Amino acid sequence: MPEAYEEVSKVDKMRAITDYINRAGAAAIPDSQRKKLYKLSVRQCSVMANIRRYTQQHPEGVPMSILAERAGMSPSAASHMVDSLTAQGMVERHQSPTDRRAVLVTISKSFLNLAIEIDKAQQNAIDELCSELTEEERAINRAVVDKLYNAIIERVGI
Repeated sequence: MPEAYEEVSKVDKMRAITDYINRAGAAAIPDSQRKKLYKLSVRQCSVMANIRRYTQQHPEGVPMSILAERAGMSPSAASHMVDSLTAQGMVERHQSPTDRRAVLVTISKSFLNLAIEIDKAQQNAIDELCSELTEEERAINRAVVDKLYNAIIERVGI
């Protein structure tokens, strides 16, 4: 390895890995959807990611109050953001079946199908990178990733 690369920080290494995986996901986006997605702000992408993560374990949807908290936004700002994403066809609002006052937010069906394709492309990129590892290294990698993920869950939730 060239000497100039020996001082690359862990942060930069993690960013490079994440960028590689994200580029694979971006390549899976059809041209018809690309412009729509690329118009999303970083904050909107964060809100979408929060909705997606939460609804993987709670398919009925994420309550607006929890979404606002997870996104670090006021309830009114989160509501405005969800209005904008709803108008773009990215998310849907639903009345909670158990609490008439609560609004649940989910990823729209059309966008969910696209998100699944992006996930598949990103998983393929991860699998490709992990093919460079021995079976023992893959097991260690899985354990480390799981441990770090669980640490995040303990700190901030899903």
